[in-house]
Amino acid sequence: MESRALTLGIVAAVLLALGTTLVLAQPAQAKSVGELLAIACGDGGPPEFVAEIRAAAAVVLADMLPLAGFDLARLEKIATGPTPECRQAAIPALVEAYLALDPEGAGSVEALLAAVERAESPELALARAIAAVARIQQTLLVVGLPPEQELVGAITTVLGGGEATLLGFSVDGSNPIVREAVGRVVEEFLFSLARVIYGEAVCQVFADLAVNAPTHEFRATAARVFVTAGCAPWDVEGLTALVTTGGSEELRDAAVGALSEALAMEPISDADLMALALDLTTTRQHRLAAGQALGLRWMMAVSVDPKTGHPTVGSIDLIRFATAHTIAHPELAIAAVAPLAAFFTMF
Repeated sequence: MESRALTLGIVAAVLLALGTTLVLAQPAQAKSVGELLAIACGDGGPPEFVAEIRAAAAVVLADMLPLAGFDLARLEKIATGPTPECRQAAIPALVEAYLALDPEGAGSVEALLAAVERAESPELALARAIAAVARIQQTLLVVGLPPEQELVGAITTVLGGGEATLLGFSVDGSNPIVREAVGRVVEEFLFSLARVIYGEAVCQVFADLAVNAPTHEFRATAARVFVTAGCAPWDVEGLTALVTTGGSEELRDAAVGALSEALAMEPISDADLMALALDLTTTRQHRLAAGQALGLRWMMAVSVDPKTGHPTVGSIDLIRFATAHTIAHPELAIAAVAPLAAFFTMF
């Protein structure tokens, strides 16, 4: 399940990084929120609702649900749904909904953190934790940030599994979901804060943390910052080295999205990308990057078979492709996700 969650997260991140807005200009025939929910939450539905098809629907749903006007109770029900893709799709809308609650009542930091422990699914817990950490961030931006050393110290303490207090808000990092939430919220500005403290050595600091930090969430946050903040080489050779010989699973994971973008632009044939996605002599992350690169190419060429109504790329039926490879070759099956997400917004 963790691998599937990573796959959905990677695809969503790459689509965002490419500036691909899948929802804002959807034609009248695009899938509705209800139709997408039926696919993403498709346990017990048609047999073609395999993980990659659900993931494609969830990528689009994550953008659409904040605009759908669902109340909090309905969003929470989706976040406890039958599939991980269904549950993850609700997180962005839930975070917005929690932040719209009374900041002195049910939407307070204390109330949201307490509700993390009572959540009926990890995804529901994560949405509450992200909202709580975002509420702290909002408060800090209003009253003023503490010195960089203090703020980075509090962040790294929580990411490392300890407890830290800021402005009277206590955050306990012994819960991995809270650590994940902190990592997601602080990722975009952590590098700039750390650069004030470490100067030119900041990239080496994050490279070391990506391998040696004491928790998975700390390593994953450091790895994502290392790759996205300009520390990692953004070329096929350098990124391939990261996904194949990076010193931790988290560092290899963090480089997948960037490598997939680079590979998609390279003069490599689709057949060679398919072969790489099936190559068991290399790492899972290398295979994922190849499969994802193929999907990024296919996203621009998706059409509909008039006989079956299925989305196709050339002679490839994407529904059958995903169904055929989802169990045996998931790193190749991921190639169907991006074009299917595009298909769901167009047809």
